[in-house]
Amino acid sequence: TEAGVAFAESFCKCEARPVKTDKFKDAVSNAKAAFRQVSSMLKSAKTARESWAKSLSARRKLGQKATAANVSLVEAEVWLCRAEEEASEASTEDKQQCSQRSAAEAELMAAEKAKLEAESEDLENKKQKESLKAAKPQAIEAVKAARAAEKEATQERQS
Repeated sequence: TEAGVAFAESFCKCEARPVKTDKFKDAVSNAKAAFRQVSSMLKSAKTARESWAKSLSARRKLGQKATAANVSLVEAEVWLCRAEEEASEASTEDKQQCSQRSAAEAELMAAEKAKLEAESEDLENKKQKESLKAAKPQAIEAVKAARAAEKEATQERQS
């Protein structure tokens, strides 16, 4: 601006052509005004360029944030997919464990029933053993009496 105004002020009348003073002054003031307009336009262009650079920088940063957010989203989706797979596997394993537990409980009940039956049979066998022990002396006596009667009968036949 200052250089343009200084340049306009350095104008001097051309002696080869006669020019009126008021036209000369108009030409100088028009030149100064043109340089002022150019200076104003340059300032506006500089401001616009700086604004554009800031907006470009902000847009780049937003793009980077959006990319980072997309990466995070993909990672979260992968994590969710893995978690769902693990939950599905756990559910399947839980069902298997429940069926195995049910089978084991049925086996346990059958074993307990067999145990109770065996204990009952053992108790009956012990009772029978005790009653047989109690009946043994009578049976021995009865056998002795039968042998004696047989012996006697055999002797009576022989005589």
